[in-house]
Amino acid sequence: MKWLLVLFVLAGLASPALAGLSPAQIGAAGIRPPADARIPVHTTWIDQNEHRVRLGDLVAGKPTVLLFADYTCKHICGPGMTLTGGALSDVALSDGKLVPGRDVAFVVLGLDPKDGPEQARETASRVLADMPVVARAAHLLSADPGTVERAEKALGFSAVYDPATDQYAHDASVYVFNAKGHLSSLLPETALVAPILEKALESAGGTQAQQGFIAHIATVCYGFAAAHGVYGRTILVALQVGGMLMIVGFGTFFARMARRRRDDA
Repeated sequence: MKWLLVLFVLAGLASPALAGLSPAQIGAAGIRPPADARIPVHTTWIDQNEHRVRLGDLVAGKPTVLLFADYTCKHICGPGMTLTGGALSDVALSDGKLVPGRDVAFVVLGLDPKDGPEQARETASRVLADMPVVARAAHLLSADPGTVERAEKALGFSAVYDPATDQYAHDASVYVFNAKGHLSSLLPETALVAPILEKALESAGGTQAQQGFIAHIATVCYGFAAAHGVYGRTILVALQVGGMLMIVGFGTFFARMARRRRDDA
């Protein structure tokens, strides 16, 4: 089922967005972390339960999985959080040594200062509903513009706001930090699976982020067409049709397998 979700996400990425930002503006969105990037532990946020929290207290002594998100995003923020949560859940089930909340901190930093605990709660209930362990451990945070800006600067994160759609163009990658709060790796939300995340958490220890080729393809959350102006309408339609054909193909395969089992019985 997770692979079907991945396919739906990729099909959605292939849908041209009604974007108000130019390709040049969207090109300014991304992640360029400093070599010594660390979690901004001294920043204070409001969590989804309306508690005032210090980020350092939430992550102290644990490897941390962190991402930025717009809680009212219409693109891949929601599916990205679901895939990240699913990978964390699968790691916990298969490993037993990296349980969210107990062994690993899971933090989402809200991009839009207009959003607060209410939007964070709604997002958590929508995207983490089938992962109770992850949902209980997740910290969906919101803050004032100054705090958000300090966190973005500390982690080399750049988002561009589009007032016409009230959406942000931003990188959709997952930060992985070691227990000391140093950035260890960057992973793409839309291609995140348990083995990759588990390896990143187990090997967390470096201070320099490393981002794979796939991350450069599938990280801008805003609209595939606007973010990648070099792709024409024909290619976008082909990607969308190809993604849907893959979904139909998987559905047909599983239907045939189910029918064959019934016939054999």
